[in-house]
Amino acid sequence: MKKTVFLFLLVMMFFPPLWAKGVKAGTVITNQAILNFSIGNSISYTVKSNEVKSIVMQVLDLILQWQDSKPVELYQGAKKKVITLSLLNNGNGKDKISLYFNENSSVSSDIESMNLYIDSNKNGVFDNEDKVVTNVVLDEDKYENIFLVTSLKDNALIEEDSLNVEVKAKSDIGGSGIKGTFYQGKGVGGVDAVDGVSGGVAIQNVVYSLVYQNPSFKKSVKYFEGGDYFLVSLNLNIEGNANLKNIHIEDEVPKGLFYRRNSIRLNQKLQTDQKDDDNAYFDFNLNRLALDFPSAKLPKKFLVTYILDKEAR
Repeated sequence: MKKTVFLFLLVMMFFPPLWAKGVKAGTVITNQAILNFSIGNSISYTVKSNEVKSIVMQVLDLILQWQDSKPVELYQGAKKKVITLSLLNNGNGKDKISLYFNENSSVSSDIESMNLYIDSNKNGVFDNEDKVVTNVVLDEDKYENIFLVTSLKDNALIEEDSLNVEVKAKSDIGGSGIKGTFYQGKGVGGVDAVDGVSGGVAIQNVVYSLVYQNPSFKKSVKYFEGGDYFLVSLNLNIEGNANLKNIHIEDEVPKGLFYRRNSIRLNQKLQTDQKDDDNAYFDFNLNRLALDFPSAKLPKKFLVTYILDKEAR
């Protein structure tokens, strides 16, 4: 008896609409199975199944990135310290995204203001044209620059060395924070939506290094009757965590008194009257003492003393 051999090959093209990340939301995908078989050695047959149409779901995926170097220094009285964030709609459909500060952000009474601005003129630089923003609409694979603008009060009494600010972006369609959360009919054009890898949210933690200084500057004058002279003391005590630059101190001699040459001492070390390698000098044209410090790492204490006589010597 002659045998007839049937060879079956089934090919199924399957596009899971739930994770069609590279395909725009609402796109219709047609699926069809194909059956190939042969009889004998020369006769081949192809049978196509019915077509199955699927509509691509909207995948909600966001990326929020801090563009600046770390850490960012924030000074007392610093106005409009600007941090640049990049917000990307990494999903496959237009999304309205809310922006706000997360509840885990540090709360400090030293903050004068903290706001988010959108790069309105898209020049990549914070300027007067940029507006405060609470939400932004982005097409798929599009991004916006968001500026985090912060300032401390002039009289801020900083007790911490750092300040953490969490900026949160959340899809208004979903944004549960859990990958795979399903939203029936809530995507663009009424398609179904699903939270993607990011869960439809993105959080960026911005760390500020708080730089502060609290100077105490006092002057005292003591009269020594036996020597018939006045000892002037300038006491500068600076606390904080900042490195100060270009420190300059000056003190004018009152009329009727006379500076005693080569009497300046800095922290008990004798200084010259000339403007040279040491920190102090005396300006005889302006009749005043001056001290210059290129930099000082805090905390730091400076005690400057010099002598005034009633009569010129």
